[in-house]
Amino acid sequence: MIRFPFTFLPAISRGSGLSIDQLSLILSMRDLTGLTAPSVGRAADRFGPGRVMVVFGWLGAAATLASALGSYGLAIGFVVFGFAKIGFDVALNGWVGEEVAYRRRARVSGIIELTWALAALVGIPVVGLLIDGFSWWLPAVVIGGLSLPATMALQSAFRDGNHRAGEREVEPFSLAPLRRKSVIGVILAIGGLNLGSQIVVVTHGRWLEDVYNFDPAAIGFAVITIGLVEFFASGSSAGVADRLGKRRSLLTGGLVLAAAMGVMAIVPAPPLPVGLALLAMAFLGYEFGFVSSLPLIAELDPSARSTIIGFVIGGATLFRAIGSPLGTWLYNSGEWRQAMVGGTLGTIAGLGILVAMVKEPS
Repeated sequence: MIRFPFTFLPAISRGSGLSIDQLSLILSMRDLTGLTAPSVGRAADRFGPGRVMVVFGWLGAAATLASALGSYGLAIGFVVFGFAKIGFDVALNGWVGEEVAYRRRARVSGIIELTWALAALVGIPVVGLLIDGFSWWLPAVVIGGLSLPATMALQSAFRDGNHRAGEREVEPFSLAPLRRKSVIGVILAIGGLNLGSQIVVVTHGRWLEDVYNFDPAAIGFAVITIGLVEFFASGSSAGVADRLGKRRSLLTGGLVLAAAMGVMAIVPAPPLPVGLALLAMAFLGYEFGFVSSLPLIAELDPSARSTIIGFVIGGATLFRAIGSPLGTWLYNSGEWRQAMVGGTLGTIAGLGILVAMVKEPS
């Protein structure tokens, strides 16, 4: 549900009657819901991440189904789903931080993040067929329908395990974590990574249509390539980041993303196999870097893991919210080349902050 609107932005625009600029604004508003992440993190620290995951799972399923109800339902459903996804992610990563030792945490985070790769490997091609064969709104109905039993199973698992039942003592909510150099550094570093990646995400569907004349079904199957490399990135992060170091792995992923965007800025219309390889390389770098950062974030303050995760994810979504309209504006102004220049500069700035301000937790 997070991924397919970007890939099929032109098709959704044609079907819903909303312009690409309007959809870009809606998706930016969806990302701005990430500013609630610190408050959600505090709730997860207080009530337990399992309970919070279940609540936001139900909210996400309802929002997904609502987004199929015309242009107004799409706008409301997309934005509410953004809030639900942020809440779920904060609680999920807090849960991993509680349950898994730091030395093994990248492996577990990588295994969980395989779901993101499978969303591209399996989900995007299916969505392309549904849009091409039926309508833009059908994927939301299918995804929402599948979300209901999935959330029911999650609720049953936590209820049966009685995981972290009851309220827990937590400090009152404050901005005190933002006084720490390492927290600010991680927020800005991951923000730069997300800004660069989001510019690719919001423009790549238009690029495939404009340069290679792809229809929605063809775009969906082209994204299989992205799913394969993301599957590899999540798997490699699971096996490598614990040994290489989470900070170093984050830096490596960012460099790969910046390099891919830099090449696409120089050669904006390469032969199709080269174009798909560069696009896959960009997604590979982001996925490897972001998955590697998750265990690092959870260890910045073990006494308030979900709260710190909330601050970092909130910052990341703010940068994504900036990236959606910025990427659309850059593409409208100078097409793919100009968008890739902007993405490269944003990512490099984030990596510079990472090197200057963030150290690996001991």
